Amino acid sequence: MALEEHSVPASNAGFNYQFERAMLWLAQSPAGTLVGIETLDDVAIKGPDGEIHLEQNKLSFQENANVFGDRSKNLWNTITTWLKAIKNGEVGLSKTNFLLVSNKKCDSSLVLNISNAQTLDEGYACVEALKKVSATPSKTIEPFVNEIFKDEYKNILPQLILKIKLADISTSDRGLLNIQIIDSLPIPDWATAYREMIVYTLHGWLHQQVMDRWEAHTPAWITRDSFVNQFHAILSDYRRQTCRERMEHLIPLLPEQITKQKGATFVRQVYLVSDDDELAKETIGDYLRSSIEKIRLSKEGNITDEDWLGFETSLTRHWKTISRRVRATQSNLSDEEQGFCILDQTTDYKENLAGEPTDQPYLTRGALHRLADAQTIGWHPKYKDLLK
Repeated sequence: MALEEHSVPASNAGFNYQFERAMLWLAQSPAGTLVGIETLDDVAIKGPDGEIHLEQNKLSFQENANVFGDRSKNLWNTITTWLKAIKNGEVGLSKTNFLLVSNKKCDSSLVLNISNAQTLDEGYACVEALKKVSATPSKTIEPFVNEIFKDEYKNILPQLILKIKLADISTSDRGLLNIQIIDSLPIPDWATAYREMIVYTLHGWLHQQVMDRWEAHTPAWITRDSFVNQFHAILSDYRRQTCRERMEHLIPLLPEQITKQKGATFVRQVYLVSDDDELAKETIGDYLRSSIEKIRLSKEGNITDEDWLGFETSLTRHWKTISRRVRATQSNLSDEEQGFCILDQTTDYKENLAGEPTDQPYLTRGALHRLADAQTIGWHPKYKDLLK
C-alpha cells in the first residue's frame, strides 16, 4: 500500500474530532453532567436528570462526502449498534437520544426523514424506506441489513428512529464547532485575545484526562465540573501572565529618551549620593521602563489605580524601614555614604503588584525612582534641603 493511501492521518483526525465534540458538550452542559469518550459511544453524555445522549461522529475530508448516505456503512452500522445496545439493556429508549454527527452537510433523504420523524407512523414509514434500500444491498451493508430486520428488533426499530437526530452543521463543522466552543465559554473581556489559546489548552487538558483514565483501565468519563474548574484555572494563569511585566530587553529605549531625563529630580537624587554616571543611566532606564509598563499593565493587565497606590505605599514603607536602619546602624558614615546605602538596599527588592509577585527588578526600582522624582522618598538624609 502506498504511503499516501495510509489511513492513519484520517483516523487520528477522526479521533481528535471526538474530543472537539466532547469539548462542546462540556462547555454547554449544566453542572453535574458527565461526558464520555469511547464509553457508551464515540461521545456519550449523561445529564444530571438521567437523560443520555449518544453520538456517532464521522469526520470526512472528501469534497462531496455523504457520510450518512442511504447506502453508507456509517448509517447502517450505527443503527445496528444502537439496536443491539437497546436490546442488551445497555441504554433505555425512554431516556436516551441518539445523534448522528458529521462535519459534512447531509442531503440524504432517508437520514433526513429519520431525523425529522416525530410520530410512530413516521417511524414506520422510515422503516419501510430502509427496507426499500435494503432490497438490493451492497456487500458493505449486507451484514447490517440482515441484522436490523430481525424479528427481535421489529418493535424497537421504529421507536429508535424517533430518537435519532442529525446534528446541526453549525455544531459539527470543525471551523464552526470551534466558534461554538468559544462562544459557550464565559471568557471575560480582558481575555478575548487569548480565547483560541484557552480552548487549545482545554483541549490538551481533556486529552490528558482521557489518556490517564485509559491507562488506568477505567472508562473515560469527564465531569463538567472538573472542566469548569480547569477553565477557571487557565483563566487565572492567563490573568497572571497579563499582570506580569515584560522582560527588560523587550522594552527598548531610544537615546533621546534617556538624554531627556538627565536633569530630572530622580536623577539628581542619585547624584546626591554617587558620582557614577553608569548608575545614573541605569536609573533612567529603570524609570522609563517601569513607567511604560505601568501604562501597559493598567490597560492590558487590568491593574487598577488602587493596585498601583498599594504598590507605591508598600514601597514607601519599605524605604522608611531601610532609611531608619541605615541611619541607626551606620552613623559613622558620611551623609553621602549613608544615602548610597539607602539607595542600594532599597532598590535591591521586588514588590508584589495586585497580590502577585513581580519578576523584573526594574518595575520596582523604576517605581521607587518615580517616588524619588516626586520627592516622596529620597536617598540622601538631607535630600529635601539639597534639592531646594
